Amino acid sequence: MPGCCVQNCKNRTEKGFRLFRVPTGDRRKEWLQLIGKEALPERAAVCEVHFDNNQFENNREDGRRLLRPFAKPNLLQKHTTKDKEEDKEENNPRNSKFSSDVEFIESRKFYTI
Repeated sequence: MPGCCVQNCKNRTEKGFRLFRVPTGDRRKEWLQLIGKEALPERAAVCEVHFDNNQFENNREDGRRLLRPFAKPNLLQKHTTKDKEEDKEENNPRNSKFSSDVEFIESRKFYTI
């Protein structure tokens, strides 16, 4: 049930977003400064929306999308769930252009005598 710790961001793992824990040590201080917070819980995380594609490892054999070792959140003004929700709507078979045809056919009752 964790959520993103960036202010005004409501992205959560339940909504399909990947979260990355805020690092420890000096890098944590840098992230806190970027995020604009003085302190965070030890297990605080930032969602994938706040990292551009250059912050992720490319061409991994296992297909996983991992942050580079020294990645930093650099898209902090972006905090919307709209992109993920639109993807879900596009991939929903009920939203296809043929769904109204299927509903029309299902609404018809055919009787044989």
